[in-house]
Amino acid sequence: MIKPNHLQKGDTIILVSPAGKISKEQVIPTVSILESWGLKVKITPNCFDEYYRFSGTIEERLSDMQMALDDTEAKAILCNRGGYGCIHLINKLSFEQFKKYPKWLIGFSDISVFHSYFNRVLKCQTLHAPMPVNLSKEDTSQQTLEYFRKALFGESLEYKITSNKLTKLGKTEGELIGGNLATFFNILSTDFSYEMKNKILFIEDVGEPIHKIDQMMTSLKLSGSLSCLKGLIVGSFTDIDYEPEFGKSIHQIIYDCISSYDFPVIFDFPAGHISENYPLFFGRHIKLEVSDYQSFVII
Repeated sequence: MIKPNHLQKGDTIILVSPAGKISKEQVIPTVSILESWGLKVKITPNCFDEYYRFSGTIEERLSDMQMALDDTEAKAILCNRGGYGCIHLINKLSFEQFKKYPKWLIGFSDISVFHSYFNRVLKCQTLHAPMPVNLSKEDTSQQTLEYFRKALFGESLEYKITSNKLTKLGKTEGELIGGNLATFFNILSTDFSYEMKNKILFIEDVGEPIHKIDQMMTSLKLSGSLSCLKGLIVGSFTDIDYEPEFGKSIHQIIYDCISSYDFPVIFDFPAGHISENYPLFFGRHIKLEVSDYQSFVII
């Protein structure tokens, strides 16, 4: 697996909007943060365009993403936001220049399309982390910002969280993959979907009805995708339509789908569409240690 060079002071990071639209005002705080860390910031030409819900037409978003991939100066590509739209671009991009000058791809949510492609096809590590649309919000925790800085600059990361009552105990290690559950579920039939065998899977989601979460998790179970895992990290599931008549919580749905498997599981890991969105390196070998009281993720 290719591991791009981590950033150093004086390096360049390029901002791009491959999916949903975003305003300049939402991005400015992130530019200030990155510059305060000693980084130079580039912004692609169509970054703040609008085309219905998107940050420009497919052609405009494609042009910007291609520019970011081909930039030989930039050491990282930071996506401004998710939403929807990355799927429009993935089979139209050229990665030939990127292969010569690999760089970090950073983002989450709809950016999970790129995470999966980079992992399966390009064999390149990526960073699941906050984006400008999140960093512009006042409730973004200082701990999240510090972890993000450490991730960019290649400093060691070790997360310790309180174990949930449904936590499955144990120790494991392996390659971390994952992202937004609905996004990577919808690309399972493509040739760039994750290879799940012997991997540690991270999942999070936002705005889905609870029966859809149940449908996706049950389908993953029936396909054999869950039984071959080495571990599971469950992040945040926010703004969910809980449908009281359904009779189960998100955690119970997930637990019922994995309870018969012999691998450790962490619930309530602080990552996803929340103010505490801890960075995770996909494609990287990590350690997972889960006990009755505390769980550790060592990256």
